Amino acid sequence: MSTTETNTTPMSDAELAELFNTLLECERAGVKVLTEYEKDFAGNDEAVHTIVESRRDEGKYCKLMFDFLRELGADISPRTGSFADKALAVEGKAERLAFLNRGQGWVAREIEKALPRIDRPHMREALQEMLDTHRDNIGRTDELIDGLS
Repeated sequence: MSTTETNTTPMSDAELAELFNTLLECERAGVKVLTEYEKDFAGNDEAVHTIVESRRDEGKYCKLMFDFLRELGADISPRTGSFADKALAVEGKAERLAFLNRGQGWVAREIEKALPRIDRPHMREALQEMLDTHRDNIGRTDELIDGLS
């Protein structure tokens, strides 16, 4: 398969479970990171609002991944993605937000790659919403970064 072709072979239940567990771990990391990053912006209502909304979205998608894993009858990972520790080690407000966006971008790319292979309409639609939400959150975070410059 060339690099321009997209794999459209439907994912097996095991592949879906692996994807959903990966995304669950990433979303957990996002909740943890955003909880800490909110403290960086105390007193900046616009930034706090954006961070709180993003954290709410991360929590929403944790639940979604958990529900999909239960639907599949799959084991549910108890782990939090390693992104959290890396993101919390970053110094500086703008640098932290930029690192957050790199993580959000990775999640968005993983979902984008998987979408053509998800043959269950309700899962595909929910992941498309998750992708769109991540893209929106990246854009809002970019605006915060620009405002810090």
